Amino acid sequence: MKRYKKPSAGLWDGQTDEDELGMTYDQIDAYILIGTSRNAGIDKLIAKRIAMSTHKFAKIPIFKG
Repeated sequence: MKRYKKPSAGLWDGQTDEDELGMTYDQIDAYILIGTSRNAGIDKLIAKRIAMSTHKFAKIPIFKG
């Protein structure tokens, strides 16, 4: 039986990315692939995080003076 270590920033013992995110990578993958994680609360959290990061995808303003 092969065991895999959960992804972690390794800042403290027992920390995992999924715990910090409040959702699993499988839920995130499902949301991306089919539009729902199959959990309304998780879908709302993902949508909130997407809304909070839209500025990262905006064009950088260029001064043309």
